[in-house]
Formats: sequence, C-alpha cells, structure tokens
Amino acid sequence: MSKKILVIDDDKGVAMVLKEMLESVMPDFQVDVILRFSLGMEKAKSAEICGYSAVLLDGQIDAGHGYDIAEALRANSYKGIIFSIAGRALCDAVPEKKRWLYNGSYQKPVPFHELAGELLDVWLREDED
Repeated sequence: MSKKILVIDDDKGVAMVLKEMLESVMPDFQVDVILRFSLGMEKAKSAEICGYSAVLLDGQIDAGHGYDIAEALRANSYKGIIFSIAGRALCDAVPEKKRWLYNGSYQKPVPFHELAGELLDVWLREDED
C-alpha cells in the first residue's frame, strides 16, 4: 500500500523529523515537505493535492494558520486525512467552527508510532469498504 503524505510546517527541523520518522515506520510511504504558508496554500488549491492521502499541518505556519490551509483543502474537495500538528497553545487555539476541517490533532512532540498507527487504521478501513 503506497501512500503520499504532505507535511506543511515552517520549522524545518520538525518537518524533517516528521518526514524521517514516518518514512522509517512506513517505508513504502512518500512524505513530502512544504516549509512556507504561501506554498502550502498554493498546493492546497492545486489539482495535485488529490495525490496525497494525508496532510499534516502545523498550527501556525509563518504568515498564516494551519486551519486556513485546511479550509482551502476542503474547499478544493480534498477527501483525505488532515491532522493538526501543533504546540499545546495552538492545538487549543483552533476556533470551534474550524475543528470540523480536521480528522484529528496531535500535540508536539508528536507520538510518531501513534500517528502512523492511526493513519494505517484509517487507510485499512477505507480499503475494506
């Protein structure tokens, strides 16, 4: 089962650790990284976003909020998984009316095996349908 995951986080260190850890837990998965809000928003509005099975969004990405990108993804009919990956203050700061955009959230530091397990569980359930 080959899947593509997109990580959008302006902290290169965090983004690369996420990439390396997810690829080590799920070696047949491709993890791409975007480090800027504007590029993340561009990708969210593009047709190629449909090639990703999951998008992991930082809560605050340089000039914007992760939930703005999540909103653009859903407006572009993105049906994949969207997880918020943020520090405690930003996890709690997502406005109630925006929480429906996400399939879940993880607080930094991210529990990689738990995140990978949840992604796999969702995809296995989809394959059964």
